[in-house]
Parts: sequence; structure tokens; C-alpha cells
Amino acid sequence: MVKVTYEYHATLIKINYYRMKSVLISIVMILPVMLLASTEALDKNLVRDVEKWLKVDTYELTPVKAPEQPSVSGKYFQIQVAGQVKGFLYTGRVNTVRSAAARSGQNSYSEYFDYYIFYDPQLTIQKVKVMRYKATYGQMISAPAWLKQFQGYKPGQPLEPGIQVDGISGATISVNNITFDIRKNSRILRDLVRQ
Repeated sequence: MVKVTYEYHATLIKINYYRMKSVLISIVMILPVMLLASTEALDKNLVRDVEKWLKVDTYELTPVKAPEQPSVSGKYFQIQVAGQVKGFLYTGRVNTVRSAAARSGQNSYSEYFDYYIFYDPQLTIQKVKVMRYKATYGQMISAPAWLKQFQGYKPGQPLEPGIQVDGISGATISVNNITFDIRKNSRILRDLVRQ
């Protein structure tokens, strides 16, 4: 009876090995396709949101030339419909450093999120949306209800976490970083448009 049990367990181990091997091969084959699909979906979602915001399906995005500086991390676009400026779009990435080693400069490890801002022609924020959140903590800033508080902000107005912007317990770094980034990029866009 011991011999039968041993052979039974050996057979199970072989079956589990082959199952695991096929699962790993499947993951290796499918993962690049999934990553590519998520990038394409991200772009499609942004296009869909622009069309929904403008209430048209034909528009032109013209890049706004930004100076090459370390403080400029995203892309600025002018949105035109039938030759008329209908607004501006900023898309960018915010790094949220989580480790003490990274904050001290010893390690370049950081997490991030990608987001965009829609501006009207007068550079008043109409919408902020977090498209992809790749950080361990602070996902609560992706909530549309929380992001709505940025609507109506104009470059040059005060925008401070805990004063004009509600804080979120457990998302302090993300709240501070997105607030700083919105304020900074709104001012940069204002300066670019004035030129």
C-alpha cells in the first residue's frame, strides 16, 4: 500500500509540473499582448474622453512646444475644431516616491500615475482624470468626485493641499504630488500660450 501511495503522489507531482509549465508558457506568451493592449486602450480612452468633452468626433490636436527642462515632464496640446481653439490638453506622469532610499537619492525607485487635464480656451481647468495608477498607495485620488475639486482652477490662483484641495488619509504623497503637478503645469501652459 505504501508503494501505491508513493506512485500516486509521484504521478500527481508530474501532472502538476506539466500544468505549471503550460501555465508559465501561457503567461509569457500572453503578457506582452496584454501590455500592448492596455497601452492602446489608454490612448483610445483619452480620444474618447476628448470627443465626449468637445461633443464632436473630428478635432485636431496640435502640440504646444514646451521648453526642454527637467520641470516639464508631460505634453501640451492645443485642441482645435474647424480652425477654432476649443481648449488645451496636458498629459503627463507624476512620480510618487515611496522609499526613504529613493527620497535620499540613493535609489531611483519610484511609482507613478498618468493623468490628463482639459482646459478651456481661457486655461480654466474643465476636467482632471487619472488614466493609469501604478503606485502601491493613494489610489483614492483617481476618484472622479475627488478630482472634481480642480475644476475652475486657473493658473496663478492658490492651490495648496489641505487648504484649497481636500486631503485624503493614506494618500498624502499622491495628493501633494498631483496638486503640485497641476499647479506647475497650468502655469507652464499659461506661459507657453502667452508667447
